[in-house]
Amino acid sequence: MGEKVKRILIAGRGEIALRVMETCQEKNLECVTLHTENEKDLPHVTEAQESHCLGAGPLGETYLNREKIIAIARKTRVCAIHPCYG
Repeated sequence: MGEKVKRILIAGRGEIALRVMETCQEKNLECVTLHTENEKDLPHVTEAQESHCLGAGPLGETYLNREKIIAIARKTRVCAIHPCYG
């Protein structure tokens, strides 16, 4: 039997991440979000159960850095990654 999804990493930001988070919470899924250093006070960060910083820099070093995102997914022991628009 496969593991039931209980925690999900939302690999996006802003309004889309909030909408995904809302749906996940309706399904009783824990949400882990990502943010850059200058996004730490945005709603997709403050309303999540857990959020991890991708550092600073251009998209290639943050939200488009697959290795960094997968490392965070492993560290946080999520069952799935939602890419948002990515």
